[in-house]
Amino acid sequence: MVMVAACKGDKGDPGPAGTVGPQGQAGPQGDPGAVGPAGPAGPTGVMGYAQSNGQAVTGATFNYIYPLTLNTASATKCIVSVTGWLDTTAAITGLNETFPAVKVSGAADPGLQSYGCYFPAAPSGNPYTSCSYTFVTTVTPSTAYQFGCNLRPNAANSGGYCAVAASCF
Repeated sequence: MVMVAACKGDKGDPGPAGTVGPQGQAGPQGDPGAVGPAGPAGPTGVMGYAQSNGQAVTGATFNYIYPLTLNTASATKCIVSVTGWLDTTAAITGLNETFPAVKVSGAADPGLQSYGCYFPAAPSGNPYTSCSYTFVTTVTPSTAYQFGCNLRPNAANSGGYCAVAASCF
């Protein structure tokens, strides 16, 4: 009987890498983090609305009507929406306009502050014509302001009205 001894030779070079296996399942969701501190308080908002009684308005000039007075608290801006009305029992001809008007309470009338709107011709039998306009204006905090309309009819009119809403922030 012949015995053969196994010989161990030098280690060979490593073989090529195998293919990447499939993605494993996601692990469990971790605990949520702690809630952060509350942010600073925003400015205090104020809102108001009012409508004037009818009043005679002069033609071809500015006619200011201020049905709303509001203190702005900590607000620095206001969104102002106005609707002007004219009584159609008077002749409505030519250009008839209304503009928003905002002033510090008791101050002089401000002149034109923004664009406005034109009154359309009223349908037959309708007692009024109206138009509306909205704009944003800057205000001083903690100050009383008057909000209203600047009506400018082409001719004198016995019934000019103003409705205004202000939201200050």
